[in-house]
Amino acid sequence: MIYRLIPIIILLALSLGACNSDIFIDGPVLPEESFVTIDGDGGEASFTIPVKGLKYVSIDRMSDEARYFTWYNKAGDVIPEYSPASELHEIVFETQIIMFTLTLDGSHLHFKSIENCSMNEYNEIIRLEYDYGTRFININILPGSKREVAKVDYQGSLIITPDAEIKERNYITYNNGSAVAQRIKINPYLNFQATAVVNAAQSWAKYETIDMPLPVFEDGEWKLRQVDDVMIGSYCLLNFDDEAEEDEVIIPPHSNVRIITIVTLSSAEGYGSITFRNPVSGRESSTIFTCKTMWPTGYDIRIENVE
Repeated sequence: MIYRLIPIIILLALSLGACNSDIFIDGPVLPEESFVTIDGDGGEASFTIPVKGLKYVSIDRMSDEARYFTWYNKAGDVIPEYSPASELHEIVFETQIIMFTLTLDGSHLHFKSIENCSMNEYNEIIRLEYDYGTRFININILPGSKREVAKVDYQGSLIITPDAEIKERNYITYNNGSAVAQRIKINPYLNFQATAVVNAAQSWAKYETIDMPLPVFEDGEWKLRQVDDVMIGSYCLLNFDDEAEEDEVIIPPHSNVRIITIVTLSSAEGYGSITFRNPVSGRESSTIFTCKTMWPTGYDIRIENVE
């Protein structure tokens, strides 16, 4: 009997030796890293992934982006971020300018970009963690439609400061060596600009370029006028018709004088709310804004003798 068992024992030993020298992994056919590019407005991508050994499905992110992600199970309940893949059904990412979803249904993984109003390409990395390794899917989301301004509401009256700033400049030095007084023309508003700046309370609105009404000084009074291409958080130049205004200065005979211009700038400040609309989903987001316009509204001319 012992002699009959010897061949069996030898075969078992050889079999165990083979298992110890070779590692067999029943891994996914999915490559270690995949790349796909989709449209920002409604672009979609689907993948068939192995589910055997799948532990977690996540999306790589910065720590401060956590508040924009929500994780759901199949019942529609919110679940913790690192719940097992068997419990996960959908991940939703939503900010004021970008929204996308990742859905897991069995072996079917589906990514959909609802909208990308950032005007930039946006990259997301899906991480599939198996008990035998990690696989990555890179999703490049192209820019979609730009957000629209639904409405701009000013609240209260403009705050007017007639003498907000006084600027004194040496305009020119003039030497009149003749016995006759000289008359010259100057532009007192030369190199002066009417400027405005709009600031938003929400950081996501900064650097948005929009059309909106701004305070302007026209016909001797402040009023609101529609201005195109206003970049939030950056100064913009306003049309200033009086820049070319001329005035005449008399230079006495045999004199060397310095002509000085003193320009008064008035300001108008306002505040209110701007409502943006995402054109694809119709989602709206509002932010409080403040604006301030500086406008040259008057001048004086002083003549000083130069020693």
